[in-house]
Amino acid sequence: MARLVGQKEVVQAWLYDSFTLEEGVAYTNATFFQVPLGQAGKTQYDTNLETSAQLPGVNALTVTAMLVKIEDKHKAVNFQKILSGYMGLMIGQKVYPDWAPIWLYQGGPSYRIAVAASSGADYEYALGGDASIRNVLKFSRAFYISIRPGETFRVEMHWPDAITLDETVKVWVMMFGLRERAVQ
Repeated sequence: MARLVGQKEVVQAWLYDSFTLEEGVAYTNATFFQVPLGQAGKTQYDTNLETSAQLPGVNALTVTAMLVKIEDKHKAVNFQKILSGYMGLMIGQKVYPDWAPIWLYQGGPSYRIAVAASSGADYEYALGGDASIRNVLKFSRAFYISIRPGETFRVEMHWPDAITLDETVKVWVMMFGLRERAVQ
């Protein structure tokens, strides 16, 4: 199909990115949606971001829900440290909808503790649950967030007291919504 100049289509879509919290490093913040696919070793598993901090070309995204997914089977104490911070979506220099606890985006029903009895470990593992649309912070229509063509954006996580994990843990942020893109 030929591209029609100036024409757009709207599709349901998601945008996701990951950040790896390395063992033994003290973190007070983590920034998502800065390193695109193919750079710094990021694969499709890590991100679907095509350009750093922006949507490509004439693309726009109306964010209807957000989710935090913490990699499964890590020590519960590390899981709880990650959830102890707060986060927000920054468009330009303004936060949307507002700063909120990470656990609010992570989805209460998805956080489970599993005893590691079968492996003989003396600590509990945390399971983040499925990255399901049911475990998201969903916005009402009046509060949808728009990322317009050319706008820079990022998601920031902050911890008032630095967190140091005793294992490496990957964290994803996903935004669900309606994506406007050029007709192909």
